[in-house]
Amino acid sequence: MVSQQPRSARDEVVLAVPRDTKKSGKDESLPAEFKELIDLIVTYAKQQTIDPLKLLLRWVAFGVAGALMISLGFLLAGVGLLRALESEAFFRRHLGGNWSWVPYLITVIFLGAVIGLMVRRISHGPGSEER
Repeated sequence: MVSQQPRSARDEVVLAVPRDTKKSGKDESLPAEFKELIDLIVTYAKQQTIDPLKLLLRWVAFGVAGALMISLGFLLAGVGLLRALESEAFFRRHLGGNWSWVPYLITVIFLGAVIGLMVRRISHGPGSEER
């Protein structure tokens, strides 16, 4: 037979102890808990939405600035190509009068090819799936 030894107060397990809110000094009323819930939701929303958007804004700003610089560069390259074609002796002599639109067409074709290559590079760039 197993002998029954008396248990000490330390060995006892307490399953549930009701909280005494008056002793803790906290105001656990319903409006206070609701205010705490609202504060928690607002803090979480800021942490998960506004803070990452602020970090992303820097990259977007650099991207927009880079796109503007590339656009300005190709605009100036197009104007330079057009002026070079118009001032070249071959085009001035053979494509004058009614054929003066040909340097403009060549410039538009050149810039269209550059735009096509950029679009192709963007759509088939790193991270895109094989098509």
